[in-house]
Amino acid sequence: MANTKQKAIVYDMPGMVEVDVCAHRKIAHGKRTRWRATREAQARGNQMRRRRYVTRIVNLNFDARSIVLELDYAPGEYTDSMEEAKRNVRNYIRRIKRLYEKNGAVLKYIYTTERGEESGRVHHHLIVSGGVSKKALLTAWKKSK
Repeated sequence: MANTKQKAIVYDMPGMVEVDVCAHRKIAHGKRTRWRATREAQARGNQMRRRRYVTRIVNLNFDARSIVLELDYAPGEYTDSMEEAKRNVRNYIRRIKRLYEKNGAVLKYIYTTERGEESGRVHHHLIVSGGVSKKALLTAWKKSK
């Protein structure tokens, strides 16, 4: 293709350098008249790009002292609503933010809320910066056993 060029993007992170080479095309600008579903190959590429993006964020912001958490719900506390689950995790973030401030540490976090593939239950995955014990973080989650 005459309008395609290679472009290299360099991500310089502590302890690693990542180079992403991608093709860029000039596209005529105009109004789009039709919407089509994303092709399967494009959807896979988008998923790969999202994973690389999150990996870069994690590598740039977290170190060996960081803590990985998976927060589940106790049987009586379970919610099926994604909106309520997101509200629960936001409240949890507020609680641990106060805990970090009390300990003189800075909170950095990244989280995702998802449904399990097998059970269909809502749960949360978090990565938080170090500075507070894992036991204190798990105690702050009020929706568990």
